[in-house]
Amino acid sequence: MKMSETRIRKLAKAMAREMTTRGAVKCMTGADQIADVIGKIMVQDQRIEEEIEGQAREMLSRQPSLPPEGTGEYFAAFQQAKRAIAIRKGFKL
Repeated sequence: MKMSETRIRKLAKAMAREMTTRGAVKCMTGADQIADVIGKIMVQDQRIEEEIEGQAREMLSRQPSLPPEGTGEYFAAFQQAKRAIAIRKGFKL
């Protein structure tokens, strides 16, 4: 799911605050540093997923009997292609 950078920052701050409050993570510099790291990881994951989706679309476009985009059949084929590419690259979606 595509999230804006603003949304990612808010989620990262909330996650960092929760982890430091519960004592799951300790940081000498504070929760803001943790939030920055979490945010960078979330942005990186989002970019990787977008890349995988692009490759899945490209793979589907080469199929001769492709169901029309927007149909349930296309969505199922897209998800299957996306999963296969992610597994091949060593990612779990």
